[in-house]
Amino acid sequence: MKITHLSNSFIKVSTPGLTLVCDPWVGFGNHGGWHSFPEYPLDSLVRFVADADLVYISHMHSDHFDPAFLAASGLLGKRFVIKRFDNGVLARRLKGMGVAEVLELDAFQVHTEGAVSLAIVPQMTSNSAGLDDEVNYDLDTSLVLHDGQHTFFNQVDNPLSLADLAQVKAFISERFGAIDIACLMAGAAGEYPQCFIGIDRAGEQARLVADSVAKLREQVRLLAPRCLFPAGGTYFIPGKFHVLNDHIAQPSHEQYAEAVAALTTPMVLEGGLQVDVAAACAATTPAQVAAAVQRAVVPLGRDREQAIAAHAGDLYPYQAEPLAEPAEGLPAVLARAEANYRAELQRRQVQLDCDVVFRIHDDLRCDGELQLLSQPAATHALRADLQREAERRLEIHVDRQALLRCLTRKGNWNQTLSGSLCLFDRRPNVYNPTTLFSLNFFVA
Repeated sequence: MKITHLSNSFIKVSTPGLTLVCDPWVGFGNHGGWHSFPEYPLDSLVRFVADADLVYISHMHSDHFDPAFLAASGLLGKRFVIKRFDNGVLARRLKGMGVAEVLELDAFQVHTEGAVSLAIVPQMTSNSAGLDDEVNYDLDTSLVLHDGQHTFFNQVDNPLSLADLAQVKAFISERFGAIDIACLMAGAAGEYPQCFIGIDRAGEQARLVADSVAKLREQVRLLAPRCLFPAGGTYFIPGKFHVLNDHIAQPSHEQYAEAVAALTTPMVLEGGLQVDVAAACAATTPAQVAAAVQRAVVPLGRDREQAIAAHAGDLYPYQAEPLAEPAEGLPAVLARAEANYRAELQRRQVQLDCDVVFRIHDDLRCDGELQLLSQPAATHALRADLQREAERRLEIHVDRQALLRCLTRKGNWNQTLSGSLCLFDRRPNVYNPTTLFSLNFFVA
């Protein structure tokens, strides 16, 4: 088995009997709020994935499901493997794009092709903090692949708790044996703390990084992989919000490796490096580990800071292609969306305890210290209780065009909120997953 990590969750697994490409995403994601890194010449990526037999898409987020690259790379002519999701949207999207065969697996179902077996691990917890969530989407997945000799566990960014991972470990042990190599995340990519007003962002960044590497150590102790490399990879924020990049709470590769060096053999593959798993597992010295890793794809030469500077002037899709204002006016669209929102929460028996206030800007701007350089042109409040103010309050500063896209279903709230396209003021500063996930129902 040979594994190559391009960027984010874009991974290629090569075995003598099967070649699998995981989550091929390059360029923009989250409605323009994220950009993949490192960057590559498109033609080199197309050549590299040409021999794929299967394409695994972990979930619908645009940094994992990238229709533009799937089309440009020729991967739409391949077979796809996904989880059988409750809503079936991903399967329908793939078939609508022309994919002839979509293999849908139930959770923990083992699928075998020759000497290769694979299984998909479902989302079992909606957030890595293990907090209660009344919405709890069926969204993320992870992958287990066994080639007859070695086992690879690819967590992707599935927010599995330690209890979830204990169940995963028991499943892998029973069906495949020990985990030879794992790709585990440390620090969930998202909007906190870089997009939050009125907090100690540097302090929160340091706290989150420390917490994430401590959790990583617990995960590694539990799973006991022989070798390990970071999941999720590196990304940056392009466009007018590039000033937020400094406070993204992701551990460096060095912090990641140092956290687990006493427990496993850590390596960094991101950037087109390929590891021979058999050689890495047999290695007893750092030199032997290094010899098991070779360059498979050459990225563009610029570093992350150069890439950020190169993309600082990029327009987000909602800026480049603004929607026409609805004839009925934005207040009417907001009122209809709120009626749909409350009806869906009632149907699901979801009880909120947080007021959400949208501060709507014509052109939202801030500086690197998150001082607002624009003023809201309008406000819309979603009250948890229509009779009184809630003790919790979340203010969301958002561009009018970004809001309009989400309300009219031409954009997605989940990706807009987590994609560093909004600024937040949360009082008290306590994460409440139910509130954020519920906003996916705020559509006209």
